[in-house]
Amino acid sequence: MAARARTGSLRPRSVRARTTLAATLIVTVAFAAGGTVLYVLLHRALTGEVADRTELAARRVAGRAGDGPLPRRLPRAGESVDLVQVVGRDGAVVASNGLTGEGRPLAAFRPPRDDDSASRVVSDPGFAHGARAQVVVVRAQTRDGPVYVYAATAFTQADRAAGFILRAMLYAAPVFVAMVAAVTWWATRRAFRPVEAIRAELASITARALGRRVPEPPTGDEVAGLARTVNHTLDRLDHAVARQRQFVSDASHELRNPIASLRLQLEAALAETDPSEPVHRTVGEALADTERLEALAGDLLLLARLEGRPDGGGAPVDLGLLAAEEVARRRRNRVPVRLDIADGVHAAGDERHLSRLLANLLDNAQRYARHEVTVRVRADVPSGHAVLEVVDDGPGVPPADRERVFERFTRLDEARGRETGGAGLGLAIAREIAAAHAGTLTVEDAGTGTSADAGTGADAGTGAGTGADAGTGARFVTRLPLLDG
Repeated sequence: MAARARTGSLRPRSVRARTTLAATLIVTVAFAAGGTVLYVLLHRALTGEVADRTELAARRVAGRAGDGPLPRRLPRAGESVDLVQVVGRDGAVVASNGLTGEGRPLAAFRPPRDDDSASRVVSDPGFAHGARAQVVVVRAQTRDGPVYVYAATAFTQADRAAGFILRAMLYAAPVFVAMVAAVTWWATRRAFRPVEAIRAELASITARALGRRVPEPPTGDEVAGLARTVNHTLDRLDHAVARQRQFVSDASHELRNPIASLRLQLEAALAETDPSEPVHRTVGEALADTERLEALAGDLLLLARLEGRPDGGGAPVDLGLLAAEEVARRRRNRVPVRLDIADGVHAAGDERHLSRLLANLLDNAQRYARHEVTVRVRADVPSGHAVLEVVDDGPGVPPADRERVFERFTRLDEARGRETGGAGLGLAIAREIAAAHAGTLTVEDAGTGTSADAGTGADAGTGAGTGADAGTGARFVTRLPLLDG
């Protein structure tokens, strides 16, 4: 299993790299096979030409021997043949072109009985200086009986030409393969450029930017078809999400009027009943439930509006002043709230929504703090963020729950009564507000400041608590784009 994992890790991961590797391997194998075939055919052609040339020279001398006596020293056969000998039946050299010892025959083989010629390749004959040579023998009939004409040609020129071709192919192969690899790498990069553009655009599309579409290349190929399919899918998704948001918004909006009317009637009935009567308590409980229902409808309506809002934008907001005003407005704090605010920390956004974000975080902190809640505002200049922190000294948030607590209708403490908690939308709303301002909301341990991933935390405002008793506290950190000045 480990060996298989190591083997898989050696394979290129990108399609571009795999395509280049495959093309390079195919071209290398094809070049090697083609070069081998070319070399073999060329070598055969050269050696065949040498054999034909040598046999032709031998037959010319044999023809002259049949016409009459030959001189002891034969004339040169030109540059095409290196050595010619005429050998009698007794094996003695009777004529030669004088390039080797006249008394020593060139070869000892003879033509078969049913043929007048034979040929062999002789390794390292004396005249060839270590090279191979093609030797052809032709039987000739003379007045004194048969003689044998030997002709020999060294393969020096043929081997030299074949060697030159072989070296040229060996030198050219790496250059050719490298050129193929480079061209394939460039071509695949160019071919996959629209795919990368589609991937990058898809990665940037969020729930608040479903109106964006991927670019469609004008090539008319498979990539263009993929882009069209993706855009059609995004159209359907955008339409479905818009209908869902509109439904939630309409339902929440339509519920507000009857809930408000019901609340007024219950308040009037509560004012008219005697506190000592049992119906007074019943009406009071119904009024409390109605108020929670009214708050839930308002929260759902706010969530529907936030989801359709694009990231970022808005007027400059002084986060320090906003925090001070929000803390001053709060009359019923279970534990004291301490401010630690830096001057001149501004972010762009909707002041009402940012105030609601801070209120939800403070509600959550007040619910679980033991002795104190701290609100900090500072500028993180290196990262370009304005940082708003709400820290409590409560039980903290278990790491396993830091992703779940920002989900809607999440309550970590299931034993909590209805009177002590809300619907589980507080932190969900806070996170949506942060995201709508191109920011993030994270939760950390108050003692260590260990950051969790964006979108994690304990439920706020209406929300989710924790049953953990780690005693480390919770630090909810909102990061928004910092405005200069």
